[in-house]
Amino acid sequence: MKKYELMLIANIDLGEQGAKDFFVSVKDMIQKMEGAIVREDYWGKRKFAYEIKGKSEGFYSVLEVTLESASLADLKTKLNRTSGVVRYLITALAK
Repeated sequence: MKKYELMLIANIDLGEQGAKDFFVSVKDMIQKMEGAIVREDYWGKRKFAYEIKGKSEGFYSVLEVTLESASLADLKTKLNRTSGVVRYLITALAK
């Protein structure tokens, strides 16, 4: 399994509790793919440098996860289809 860092921005319309629930659902999604959450860092509400999808702020969370490389494409597909995601970035971490 490889280590990845996943930065997620949730839609501001979800509200604080809705965003936290959304991040829990993403963690569940990763665990169902037999991945593991190594570290979680909830940043809360932050302003964007520029508007994204008509919004000027969102809720940020950073997850460090371990996941099989084959499951990474499936995770990306699911995140692209999830309505609460404004943006996400997945980077591979050095060993």
